[in-house]
Amino acid sequence: MGDKQRDFTPAKTVLLTGAGFTKPFGGFLADEMWAVILNQPEIRQYPDLRKRMLKELNYETLYDEVLASDNYTTGGKEKPAFRKAIRNAYQRMHQNICQDDVRHRNSASGACRSFVARFAGSGGERGFFFTLNHDLFMERFYLNKKVESQVRIPGLRPRPKWFNGHLGSRLEQDDYVRLPPREMVEQEKERFWVRSSEHFVFIKLHGSYGWVTRRDGTDCMAIGHAKTEIIKHEPLLQWYLSLFEEVLRSRERNLVVIGYGFRDEHINNVIADAVRNQGLRLHVVSPIPPRDFREMLSPVHDPGLQLGRPRGNDLWNGLVGYYQASVDVFYDKNGNLTPSGRAFFLDLGLN
Repeated sequence: MGDKQRDFTPAKTVLLTGAGFTKPFGGFLADEMWAVILNQPEIRQYPDLRKRMLKELNYETLYDEVLASDNYTTGGKEKPAFRKAIRNAYQRMHQNICQDDVRHRNSASGACRSFVARFAGSGGERGFFFTLNHDLFMERFYLNKKVESQVRIPGLRPRPKWFNGHLGSRLEQDDYVRLPPREMVEQEKERFWVRSSEHFVFIKLHGSYGWVTRRDGTDCMAIGHAKTEIIKHEPLLQWYLSLFEEVLRSRERNLVVIGYGFRDEHINNVIADAVRNQGLRLHVVSPIPPRDFREMLSPVHDPGLQLGRPRGNDLWNGLVGYYQASVDVFYDKNGNLTPSGRAFFLDLGLN
């Protein structure tokens, strides 16, 4: 669909989150996920899997070695066991996020109501919330009450328990989503920019817990260092990545990044290209000091590490705002913005 036929343009300020975003609400960081996987009975049942985990502490590298490698063929039982252990670990995280505690629910709902909802588009703008997370935090705590900030996941049929507080701490069979075939994704792409009542979209760039592939019913979560290969085989994820590229190619956008460690080459390349060529402005929310953040970026995709072309300088040069915090400092227990929150959104022009 050409630009002349479009009723929407991307909002000026776009949100991107990683695991650190949901950490205050029960989400697991990478090291914690490794430990939860190790604790699963499937790992203890197979000594070779346990030995591999004790040797390799990066669970995404383990994913590559066990599930994405043709070299790992010891009996054919370890792969399904490891896959089940990963699903069980995500279920554990889902239960942690959905814990039934009033203070927890208020804080999580406050993050959605007072923080996330401010990225919804208005008028001729469409708001974008991109995430690299597989958790169901948004589906559980974001409430589609106000028409102007209702969110949807494009390309998927709305589920009755999403965005209304009804999603339970354990997924039922009808909570799982089988992803659409390519022809349905193409139809969604054709009408995506046409005016509708929904201004706000939530895009899970790496898939999700609770999503399964149409091909074989396996979990659709892009994990490991070869995420681009996983994405290539799933039409919906292909489209999502192209939307991320398209939105950031719009001139002089703001990208707010929360809880992402800048370790995915395909994501970093999109951001760095937009900084260099389109004037993208980066605003980063992170609990680490700015000096540590700069040091973290310096080796990003250093050729000496054999991770691709260097982009750390491009990313650092795009930084216009840095907030040493986690998202829960921007609002109070009643869901109202704190002074830090008001200053943050004033900087972004979203006050």
